[in-house]
Amino acid sequence: MHFKIEQSAYLFDPLQVERLIKYFSREEYSQEMGDLLWNDLAANYDPEKGLLNYEGPVLLIAGRQDPMDASTVYQIREFMPQAEIEIIERCGHYPWIEQPRTFYKAIDEFLSELD
Repeated sequence: MHFKIEQSAYLFDPLQVERLIKYFSREEYSQEMGDLLWNDLAANYDPEKGLLNYEGPVLLIAGRQDPMDASTVYQIREFMPQAEIEIIERCGHYPWIEQPRTFYKAIDEFLSELD
């Protein structure tokens, strides 16, 4: 129940929380790996250090109503001026859950431009 309440805050539409729970319950999702990634990010995340030398194509996607604040993608683009930004409306922290059509369309269009 705690997870359900906590994650509702990350969604534009809290009624989507059941879809989110289903996503995190999938067999291929590893909570242990998620925890390792989160702990590493919290301890070592330095965007300048990791992004300064990358010159390849980049797509940054953020939900307009993400409580993590979509301004983060603009900060990242300071280090990666080649980055394309897609802000998805009516969307929180999980765009592939709340707006899957828009999310995957943005990825498809970005990848098709690389060919």
